[in-house]
Formats: sequence, C-alpha cells, structure tokens
Amino acid sequence: AVGQGSLVSKQEGPDGITFVYRNEIATSYFSLNSAPYFITSRNVNGRTISACQIREDKSGAESAINEFVASMSIFEKYYGPYPYTHYELVQTLGPFDSALEAYSFATFPGGYGAVTHELSHTWWGGIVPNPYTRSMWNEGFANYSDSFARRVKSGKVSPALRSQHAAPNYGRNMITGYGVSIVKAFDTESPIDNNVGYGKASLVLAMLEDIIGVEKMAASMKAYRDNHVSGEAGSWEEFERNVKTITGVDYRWFFEQWTERPGVPVLKLANVKKVAEGDHFIYSGQIVQEGKPYRLP
Repeated sequence: AVGQGSLVSKQEGPDGITFVYRNEIATSYFSLNSAPYFITSRNVNGRTISACQIREDKSGAESAINEFVASMSIFEKYYGPYPYTHYELVQTLGPFDSALEAYSFATFPGGYGAVTHELSHTWWGGIVPNPYTRSMWNEGFANYSDSFARRVKSGKVSPALRSQHAAPNYGRNMITGYGVSIVKAFDTESPIDNNVGYGKASLVLAMLEDIIGVEKMAASMKAYRDNHVSGEAGSWEEFERNVKTITGVDYRWFFEQWTERPGVPVLKLANVKKVAEGDHFIYSGQIVQEGKPYRLP
C-alpha cells in the first residue's frame, strides 16, 4: 500500500498486512493505492525514489526515475527543499485517465507521462495547498514548472514564451477556449476551465518571467512557498504580493488584465494606407484593440 506521507509501520497479520502512514504536510484530499507491485528503487542523496509497476518494465522505471531525479534537483534549487524522504511513481488502473499528484507520490495510468508536472505539485498544491473547490491555480504553476525544468535541462532557459503561434488559427482558438478568467477557473472536468487553468495560466506565468527575468521569477516562486502560512489555501493574489516584494514593482496591471479578465486581446489593423514613393511603397496604419485595452509590449 502507498499512502501520503511517510511509512510509520508495516505489520503482517493473519488477515493481511497493515500499513500506517503519517503526513505532516496539510493536503486537501487523501490518496491511497495498493497492488502487488513490481518495485524498482534508487537511493538519491538519502532519499528513496521508487517506481511501483503493475506490469513490470525495468527500462521504463529507470527512465522515469531519471527524469524525476533531474527535475527534483532543479525544483529544490529554485523552489526550496523537498519535504519528504521518499517518492513513489505508482501505476494505477484507474479511476482517472491521467496522472494524479499526491505530494509524496503520484499515480500514472500505464506509462510514466507528466513525471515532472506531478512532482512540481509537491510545492504547488502540497506545501502551498490548493482547495480545488474554487481554484486550480496550482495546475498553471505545475505546467509552467514543467516547462521551466525542461528549459533548464536544455540549457536554454530564456525566453519562456516562444513558438506560440505555429498554427494560423492558434490565437483565434484562445478567444473561445479561454472563456472564463484564470481566477474563476476551478473545475478540472470543464473543457474551458481546463484550457484556462492548465493552458492560459502557464502561458501567463511564462509571460511574467519574460517581463521580470528568470532570477526574479524563480525568487518570486520561492518566496510564495517560503512565506505561505502552512495549511492555508494559496491563491493568485498571494503570489502577486510576493512578486511585488521581490521585484519592488507593483504589477497589479499585469495580474488584472491576464488573470481577472476572460479571453485574450483581439488586435486589428485600421486606416491602412499605401503611398507610392519613387520605386517603392510606404505602408502605414494603426493597431487597434477591441474592448478594454490590454497593456502590451
């Protein structure tokens, strides 16, 4: 059996085996898995990292542990210490078709996708809790952290927001796909809330990194973790306060327009003119925003 926190005891009796876990980190829900697992373990800096598989795949287990170890070193460097002495990457047959964090472990349906994303939830959802009944801020933080770790591993950290318009209709899809504001997205079963909570939120964090720089962004994330009151729910507003403290700049305009408004900026060209000058043409015009203007670079 794999439960949240640390294993206190394991006792075998005539009716089965009793596992006792104790978790010192305040979490918003309880998670438990049990099966006759094939277990692959590795000791890394005094911590036991294990892949618990229903169907044994040694190479898959080692690959997942490798990704975990690399991501852990990055998150501890930038976000602060990991609070447990172990972590389990646990295969499950349900009830979800995607991975699910449990802070001292995570469950994966079949293969090990999203290892880095789920690990980051130990900070964003675990140490800084998320209630899920009214917010999914931590999913944006997890997606951003996954991207950040991949960029650090590649040696190309900056810029954070790149190649977002590879498809001609990408921005148009955002107009309808981001139909609620980030601060009001909370339902992971809602397609629009999901798009906003995972997608738009992570892009907004990447945009913020490009504005304030990698070092101040990482310091703001760490301050959010360090300054948080244990057991209280985290929020975008709390993160905003830490950004202001770290940067010394009030970014209320940024959080208002990107986290509190639904949709995205809609830009158009107006009063476009073409004037012939000798053997070439001069084009001029205006970039116009629909609705309340966004502050854009």
